[in-house]
Amino acid sequence: MRFQVARRDLEEALQAVGSCIASSGSDISAHFTFRRTGPDKDGKYGIEVLTYTGGTTFSSWPLIVSVEDPGTEKKVGFTLEGWRLKQWLKATPADSVPEFILDSGEVTLRVKKGKQTFQSLDPSAFPYWDKALKEAEPKGLIPADRLAAALATSRLFVGGTDKEAQSPDQCVCEVIEGILYASDRKAVSLIRAKGLEDTHLRVHGKNIGAILTFLGTLDDGEVEILEHDRMTLLRSSGNGAVFGESRFIYAFPKPKIRLDDPSQYIWEFPKDELQQAIGFLVAGAVKDDNRLRIAPSEAAGEVVLSMTSATGKETELTLTGITMKQMAAGAPSIPEDGFLLDHLLLTKFIAPWKEDTVALGITVTGARGHARVVHERLETKFVAVLPWLA
Repeated sequence: MRFQVARRDLEEALQAVGSCIASSGSDISAHFTFRRTGPDKDGKYGIEVLTYTGGTTFSSWPLIVSVEDPGTEKKVGFTLEGWRLKQWLKATPADSVPEFILDSGEVTLRVKKGKQTFQSLDPSAFPYWDKALKEAEPKGLIPADRLAAALATSRLFVGGTDKEAQSPDQCVCEVIEGILYASDRKAVSLIRAKGLEDTHLRVHGKNIGAILTFLGTLDDGEVEILEHDRMTLLRSSGNGAVFGESRFIYAFPKPKIRLDDPSQYIWEFPKDELQQAIGFLVAGAVKDDNRLRIAPSEAAGEVVLSMTSATGKETELTLTGITMKQMAAGAPSIPEDGFLLDHLLLTKFIAPWKEDTVALGITVTGARGHARVVHERLETKFVAVLPWLA
């Protein structure tokens, strides 16, 4: 088998599937697996590159190639150790068109400056998912950037892998009745995105980054969501590239809180001023102190933000021009000394916004309460519910 591929196209493919390759070891999970595909209706053959990480995540990407010799075997493929291929590619000119030549279990890579020969593992040992892909049921079609935005937001609220032994159900985000939920029991995100209505998508938090890398290579293309008893697959409607994840056995526990629940009060902050004020206070606070106090001022349209500095003293900043509305008649008063929120989650949640204001919904329940932050973009409604900190 012999084929050529432009260096930039090969790099794009390796980037797309590279998050599903093992970072250590020398077995096939640490290799890029190349497989001949076709022939298509025009009698032409293609090449795809595949990876997997011990059965947890897996991916494939069709290369843009010129196949000079498809080989005579019924099934043709080879593998290349991941770090070796990437190291070799770094040392080739940007405008190179590498030629791959498979002969007797060895793979020769040739460019104008020279050639290098690598050993291949037996490609039949790779756990191909062709059968599962055929059996999987299509559940939705969604633009890649919309799904990426939803998953990136959910990742902020998913419990870390250090908590998986005690609370594995908190280490996933999951679509339940059309809403994508995520929570670490400290706060919760609820996301309604067009295209997820009929899916049962469940994603382990540790795999979200790999999915985002894959989606980022699709630009504004669409992704088909396919579901199988054992896995979920995302397939590009453009080039047919696939990302898959084995379905995590623990389901997310649906919370009682609802996406469209109303708030008793709404305070609208200028976004830039809010971000700058929080940054100002954080600079003097104990490192990793997540407690931001938000309190009403005696003057109308003013709110006082404060944090405890590393010296133990309170640092305060007053924000003006705040629009303050009471949405529920007879609602309990907001405490004079305000309430504490996790500013780390708040700032990360609003960071991607392009709007000029942030609307903070406030609900008081006895001595406790919560804040609700709502944002809409990409035909998606993002909601973060941040309980008051003790």
